[in-house]
Amino acid sequence: MSILLYIVYSIMIILFLFLGISILIRGPQKRINQMFFIFLLLIALGLINNIIYRTIDDPQLNIIMNQVSIFFPSLSIVFLFLFNLIILKSDKIITDKLKLILIIIWVILCSMLFVIAAIIPDSVTFNTDNNPEWGWEFASYGLIIGQLSFTCILIVNGQIYKRFEHEELKKKYLYTIASVLMFDWVLVGNFINNWWSNDIFRQIFPITSLIAIPACIFLYIGVKRET
Repeated sequence: MSILLYIVYSIMIILFLFLGISILIRGPQKRINQMFFIFLLLIALGLINNIIYRTIDDPQLNIIMNQVSIFFPSLSIVFLFLFNLIILKSDKIITDKLKLILIIIWVILCSMLFVIAAIIPDSVTFNTDNNPEWGWEFASYGLIIGQLSFTCILIVNGQIYKRFEHEELKKKYLYTIASVLMFDWVLVGNFINNWWSNDIFRQIFPITSLIAIPACIFLYIGVKRET
Protein backbone atom coordinates (compact mmCIF):
# COMPACT_ATOMS: atom_id res chain seq x y z
CA MET A 1 0.00 0.00 0.00
CA SER A 2 1.62 3.22 -1.17
CA ILE A 3 2.19 6.30 0.96
CA LEU A 4 -0.14 8.17 -1.42
CA LEU A 5 -3.05 5.86 -0.59
CA TYR A 6 -2.37 6.27 3.13
CA ILE A 7 -2.63 10.03 2.69
CA VAL A 8 -5.73 9.88 0.47
CA TYR A 9 -7.52 7.37 2.71
CA SER A 10 -6.69 9.44 5.79
CA ILE A 11 -8.08 12.60 4.17
CA MET A 12 -11.26 10.77 3.18
CA ILE A 13 -11.69 9.31 6.68
CA ILE A 14 -11.30 12.73 8.31
CA LEU A 15 -13.67 14.35 5.80
CA PHE A 16 -16.38 11.69 6.14
CA LEU A 17 -16.25 11.74 9.93
CA PHE A 18 -16.19 15.54 10.07
CA LEU A 19 -19.21 15.94 7.78
CA GLY A 20 -21.09 13.12 9.49
CA ILE A 21 -20.51 14.50 12.98
CA SER A 22 -21.26 18.09 11.92
CA ILE A 23 -24.70 16.99 10.67
CA LEU A 24 -25.34 14.81 13.70
CA ILE A 25 -24.72 17.62 16.20
CA ARG A 26 -27.24 19.81 14.33
CA GLY A 27 -29.93 17.52 15.70
CA PRO A 28 -28.78 14.25 17.35
CA GLN A 29 -32.39 13.21 17.94
CA LYS A 30 -33.36 13.50 14.26
CA ARG A 31 -33.41 10.13 12.50
CA ILE A 32 -32.43 11.67 9.18
CA ASN A 33 -29.23 13.04 10.76
CA GLN A 34 -28.52 9.68 12.40
CA MET A 35 -28.89 7.81 9.11
CA PHE A 36 -26.51 10.21 7.36
CA PHE A 37 -23.95 9.93 10.16
CA ILE A 38 -24.02 6.11 10.26
CA PHE A 39 -23.75 5.95 6.47
CA LEU A 40 -20.52 7.97 6.48
CA LEU A 41 -19.25 6.28 9.66
CA LEU A 42 -19.44 2.83 8.07
CA ILE A 43 -17.58 4.00 4.97
CA ALA A 44 -14.89 5.53 7.21
CA LEU A 45 -14.63 2.29 9.20
CA GLY A 46 -14.10 0.38 5.95
CA LEU A 47 -11.23 2.70 5.03
CA ILE A 48 -9.72 2.48 8.53
CA ASN A 49 -9.91 -1.30 8.38
CA ASN A 50 -8.22 -1.22 4.97
CA ILE A 51 -5.30 0.83 6.30
CA ILE A 52 -4.88 -1.42 9.35
CA TYR A 53 -4.78 -4.78 7.61
CA ARG A 54 -2.62 -3.59 4.70
CA THR A 55 -0.16 -2.18 7.24
CA ILE A 56 0.00 -5.39 9.29
CA ASP A 57 0.11 -7.44 6.06
CA ASP A 58 -0.50 -10.91 7.49
CA PRO A 59 -1.61 -13.43 4.80
CA GLN A 60 -4.48 -14.93 6.81
CA LEU A 61 -5.55 -11.61 8.29
CA ASN A 62 -5.55 -10.03 4.83
CA ILE A 63 -8.21 -12.42 3.54
CA ILE A 64 -10.55 -11.90 6.50
CA MET A 65 -10.05 -8.15 6.81
CA ASN A 66 -10.46 -7.64 3.08
CA GLN A 67 -13.96 -9.06 3.41
CA VAL A 68 -14.61 -6.71 6.33
CA SER A 69 -13.44 -3.77 4.19
CA ILE A 70 -16.15 -4.43 1.61
CA PHE A 71 -18.75 -5.42 4.24
CA PHE A 72 -18.77 -1.98 5.89
CA PRO A 73 -19.42 0.11 2.73
CA SER A 74 -21.93 -2.48 1.48
CA LEU A 75 -23.78 -2.27 4.80
CA SER A 76 -23.73 1.53 4.69
CA ILE A 77 -26.05 1.55 1.67
CA VAL A 78 -29.13 0.72 3.75
CA PHE A 79 -28.57 3.86 5.81
CA LEU A 80 -28.29 5.96 2.64
CA PHE A 81 -31.56 4.37 1.52
CA LEU A 82 -33.26 5.14 4.85
CA PHE A 83 -31.94 8.70 4.74
CA ASN A 84 -33.63 9.24 1.35
CA LEU A 85 -36.76 7.37 2.41
CA ILE A 86 -37.21 9.66 5.41
CA ILE A 87 -36.94 12.69 3.12
CA LEU A 88 -39.66 11.23 0.91
CA LYS A 89 -42.08 9.85 3.51
CA SER A 90 -41.13 11.64 6.77
CA ASP A 91 -39.92 10.11 10.01
CA LYS A 92 -43.48 9.52 11.22
CA ILE A 93 -44.22 7.08 8.39
CA ILE A 94 -40.77 5.46 8.34
CA THR A 95 -41.00 4.20 11.93
CA ASP A 96 -38.17 2.86 14.06
CA LYS A 97 -39.65 -0.64 13.70
CA LEU A 98 -39.56 -0.42 9.91
CA LYS A 99 -36.01 0.94 9.99
CA LEU A 100 -34.90 -1.92 12.24
CA ILE A 101 -36.48 -4.53 9.96
CA LEU A 102 -34.78 -3.09 6.87
CA ILE A 103 -31.43 -2.87 8.66
CA ILE A 104 -31.61 -6.48 9.91
CA ILE A 105 -32.52 -7.75 6.43
CA TRP A 106 -29.63 -5.84 4.93
CA VAL A 107 -27.17 -7.03 7.59
CA ILE A 108 -28.12 -10.62 6.73
CA LEU A 109 -27.72 -10.01 2.99
CA CYS A 110 -24.32 -8.36 3.45
CA SER A 111 -23.19 -11.09 5.87
CA MET A 112 -23.65 -13.60 3.06
CA LEU A 113 -20.38 -12.26 1.64
CA PHE A 114 -18.60 -13.95 4.55
CA VAL A 115 -20.59 -17.15 3.98
CA ILE A 116 -19.69 -17.26 0.28
CA ALA A 117 -16.02 -16.67 1.09
CA ALA A 118 -16.12 -19.47 3.67
CA ILE A 119 -17.82 -22.18 1.59
CA ILE A 120 -16.41 -21.48 -1.88
CA PRO A 121 -12.64 -22.03 -2.24
CA ASP A 122 -10.53 -19.09 -3.40
CA SER A 123 -13.42 -16.61 -3.24
CA VAL A 124 -11.02 -14.09 -1.71
CA THR A 125 -7.30 -14.43 -2.34
CA PHE A 126 -4.24 -12.23 -2.78
CA ASN A 127 -1.93 -12.35 -5.82
CA THR A 128 1.85 -12.10 -5.93
CA ASP A 129 1.62 -8.29 -5.96
CA ASN A 130 -0.38 -8.48 -2.70
CA ASN A 131 -3.57 -7.26 -4.35
CA PRO A 132 -6.93 -8.88 -3.50
CA GLU A 133 -8.59 -11.07 -6.10
CA TRP A 134 -12.23 -12.13 -5.80
CA GLY A 135 -13.93 -15.14 -7.33
CA TRP A 136 -16.89 -14.54 -9.64
CA GLU A 137 -19.39 -15.87 -7.07
CA PHE A 138 -18.24 -13.43 -4.39
CA ALA A 139 -18.03 -10.45 -6.76
CA SER A 140 -21.31 -11.25 -8.55
CA TYR A 141 -23.24 -11.48 -5.30
CA GLY A 142 -21.82 -8.18 -4.10
CA LEU A 143 -22.64 -6.50 -7.40
CA ILE A 144 -26.21 -7.83 -7.40
CA ILE A 145 -27.13 -6.70 -3.89
CA GLY A 146 -25.27 -3.42 -4.42
CA GLN A 147 -27.12 -2.58 -7.62
CA LEU A 148 -30.44 -3.70 -6.16
CA SER A 149 -30.04 -1.28 -3.26
CA PHE A 150 -28.78 1.64 -5.35
CA THR A 151 -31.66 1.12 -7.78
CA CYS A 152 -34.09 1.43 -4.86
CA ILE A 153 -32.33 4.60 -3.74
CA LEU A 154 -32.51 6.13 -7.21
CA ILE A 155 -36.23 5.29 -7.45
CA VAL A 156 -36.78 7.16 -4.17
CA ASN A 157 -34.60 10.01 -5.48
CA GLY A 158 -36.77 10.21 -8.58
CA GLN A 159 -39.93 10.46 -6.49
CA ILE A 160 -38.41 13.20 -4.35
CA TYR A 161 -37.30 15.06 -7.48
CA LYS A 162 -40.85 15.02 -8.88
CA ARG A 163 -42.18 16.65 -5.70
CA PHE A 164 -40.28 19.87 -6.34
CA GLU A 165 -42.33 22.43 -8.24
CA HIS A 166 -39.60 25.03 -8.67
CA GLU A 167 -36.93 24.39 -11.30
CA GLU A 168 -34.25 25.87 -9.04
CA LEU A 169 -34.95 23.26 -6.34
CA LYS A 170 -34.92 20.52 -8.96
CA LYS A 171 -31.51 21.65 -10.17
CA LYS A 172 -30.14 21.67 -6.62
CA TYR A 173 -31.51 18.19 -5.94
CA LEU A 174 -29.65 16.87 -8.98
CA TYR A 175 -26.50 17.18 -6.84
CA THR A 176 -27.97 14.63 -4.44
CA ILE A 177 -28.80 12.24 -7.29
CA ALA A 178 -25.30 12.74 -8.70
CA SER A 179 -23.79 11.88 -5.30
CA VAL A 180 -25.71 8.58 -5.21
CA LEU A 181 -24.44 7.68 -8.70
CA MET A 182 -20.89 8.53 -7.64
CA PHE A 183 -21.07 6.31 -4.55
CA ASP A 184 -22.55 3.58 -6.72
CA TRP A 185 -19.54 3.73 -9.03
CA VAL A 186 -17.11 3.45 -6.11
CA LEU A 187 -18.81 0.26 -4.92
CA VAL A 188 -19.25 -1.24 -8.40
CA GLY A 189 -15.73 -0.28 -9.42
CA ASN A 190 -14.31 -1.94 -6.32
CA PHE A 191 -16.01 -5.24 -7.11
CA ILE A 192 -14.93 -5.06 -10.77
CA ASN A 193 -11.39 -4.11 -9.79
CA ASN A 194 -10.90 -7.12 -7.52
CA TRP A 195 -12.79 -9.50 -9.81
CA TRP A 196 -11.24 -8.53 -13.14
CA SER A 197 -7.78 -8.05 -11.65
CA ASN A 198 -6.56 -6.04 -14.62
CA ASP A 199 -3.32 -4.09 -14.06
CA ILE A 200 -4.47 -1.02 -16.03
CA PHE A 201 -7.85 -0.91 -14.28
CA ARG A 202 -6.12 -1.29 -10.90
CA GLN A 203 -4.18 1.89 -11.65
CA ILE A 204 -7.19 3.84 -12.94
CA PHE A 205 -9.84 2.83 -10.39
CA PRO A 206 -8.20 4.32 -7.24
CA ILE A 207 -8.10 7.67 -9.05
CA THR A 208 -11.73 7.50 -10.17
CA SER A 209 -12.82 6.39 -6.70
CA LEU A 210 -11.84 9.83 -5.43
CA ILE A 211 -15.25 10.99 -6.69
CA ALA A 212 -16.43 9.75 -3.29
CA ILE A 213 -15.11 13.06 -1.91
CA PRO A 214 -17.32 15.40 -4.01
CA ALA A 215 -20.14 12.86 -3.65
CA CYS A 216 -19.95 13.21 0.12
CA ILE A 217 -19.89 17.00 -0.14
CA PHE A 218 -22.90 17.07 -2.49
CA LEU A 219 -24.84 14.82 -0.13
CA TYR A 220 -23.83 16.95 2.84
CA ILE A 221 -25.20 20.07 1.15
CA GLY A 222 -28.47 18.28 0.58
CA VAL A 223 -28.68 17.15 4.20
CA LYS A 224 -28.08 20.67 5.47
CA ARG A 225 -31.07 21.80 3.45
CA GLU A 226 -33.28 19.11 4.97
CA THR A 227 -32.19 19.51 8.62
